[in-house]
Amino acid sequence: MTGTPAAEPVIRPETSADHALIREVHARAFGDAVRVPGLVDALRTAPAALEPLSFVAVHDGRVVGHVMLSAGRLDAPSRIVDVLTLSPLGVLPEHQGRGIGTRLVAHALAAAAAAEAPLVFLEGPPG
Repeated sequence: MTGTPAAEPVIRPETSADHALIREVHARAFGDAVRVPGLVDALRTAPAALEPLSFVAVHDGRVVGHVMLSAGRLDAPSRIVDVLTLSPLGVLPEHQGRGIGTRLVAHALAAAAAAEAPLVFLEGPPG
């Protein structure tokens, strides 16, 4: 029996209506309802030279993943350089292993390139 292939998730910028859903994604993905969801909330409102870039993956009308790029600074030899940091990245456990995180990262990096960010750092545990 052949079925219709599952639709690819749509990657789009987050909206304020997504905030509670993004908290749920990170709470479930990281097994902690405070640390990473709180980080996302703080990064959204932190004063910074660059506005955060924040994207969600939506599958069948449901937010199933999230990635954020937020401002950072690099103390380069001749000047301070505004850069972006990719963190956090989360996908609901039941949607992991399907390439959603990979697509979110690719989308975020393309947005960083379009914004002419000179550098993107990846923050997180090496594993």
